[in-house]
Amino acid sequence: MRGDFTQDQFDIESESNFRIQKIQHGLVPFVTNKNASASLTISVNNKKNSLSIQKGKLVFAKIPLDFNLGLQKNQLQFSINGNNIPIEKLVESINAKELETVSQVNGSGNANIQLTYKTELKKDAYPEIESTFSIRNGKLTEPIKKLTLNHINLVGSLSTSKGKGNEWVQIEKLSFSTISGPFAGAIRIENFILPSYSGH
Repeated sequence: MRGDFTQDQFDIESESNFRIQKIQHGLVPFVTNKNASASLTISVNNKKNSLSIQKGKLVFAKIPLDFNLGLQKNQLQFSINGNNIPIEKLVESINAKELETVSQVNGSGNANIQLTYKTELKKDAYPEIESTFSIRNGKLTEPIKKLTLNHINLVGSLSTSKGKGNEWVQIEKLSFSTISGPFAGAIRIENFILPSYSGH
């Protein structure tokens, strides 16, 4: 860690290796015990009680991600971008017990994800999350029964910006082929508390 910490405004350069013990949503842990590293410059403004990170680099479970972060007295926001992520690396990063079979599949192809997160730093604040994600020309093979999905193409998005009970995630386009033939469809899930589904 390097920087001049005596000024009202200063930058801190940092490179670190660390281990993520757990990332979970509700009672479901999606990531446990994964190695990670970060290279970033933190800009601190003591007059405004704020800090920011621009063009930070994060490598999580061998997945490279770019991120920006802004922290003020009453607000936190950050964004994450991952482009051309190998599908097999993305699948390996998921190791919830509920998804053990998924974490063992073999895959190829690339995935992209963009995510922004914003929340007020107060009790009962509900975060605003916007995300888009896609898979291009993917392939997945389940290791036990050797079921293979070829030519996987997916475009999806997620939003919580309308508040609790009005969240949604949708797969706008999904197509793949199996030994039985091609498949194409779409699905939308609304309200993460009492989910409702629609699709075709």
